[in-house]
Amino acid sequence: MKKRKDFVTLELDGQNIHPTTGEILSVPSSDCERPYCKDLEAIIIQKEKEIRGLQLRLGNKQKKDEEDARDSTLWQEGVRLWNYYLIATGHRGRFTYDRFETVEKFLAEFGFELCMRAVDGIAFDPFRKKRLNGTMRTYDDWQNHTFKDRSTFEENCKRAPLKNGVWTPQHLETT
Repeated sequence: MKKRKDFVTLELDGQNIHPTTGEILSVPSSDCERPYCKDLEAIIIQKEKEIRGLQLRLGNKQKKDEEDARDSTLWQEGVRLWNYYLIATGHRGRFTYDRFETVEKFLAEFGFELCMRAVDGIAFDPFRKKRLNGTMRTYDDWQNHTFKDRSTFEENCKRAPLKNGVWTPQHLETT
């Protein structure tokens, strides 16, 4: 018998067993000679190979998707819109494939001009919340607030500043 912190365990065939429940407390070591150990090790090795293969295919698919996106006609519009967004909001960063995926459907459905209007709307009237330390948190990020979904996009378009009832782009130096 081996002594554990909270109770005494029994040892049977190299396994620690709880004396009252019969639960096996330790798994046999990898040098186990039992047939089921070898079967399990073979299964684990096979599954690890499958996982590595799937990871490789996923990586290749992501690279191909990104290359296809860069060849898309909407990629350049996305870059222009991203630059417009950076100037309008004062954020920093670079245009990435993830950001393109976010805005691609909006560019395709609504066009560049309405997307600019949504950017102007979120930049002009973002939701703000005061933090406990007194600074302000501005909710105007690209993926979660500007181009989150259709209703958020439309709301951002409605927030855009109007001059005599007409919207005009506020930050034209990038377009």
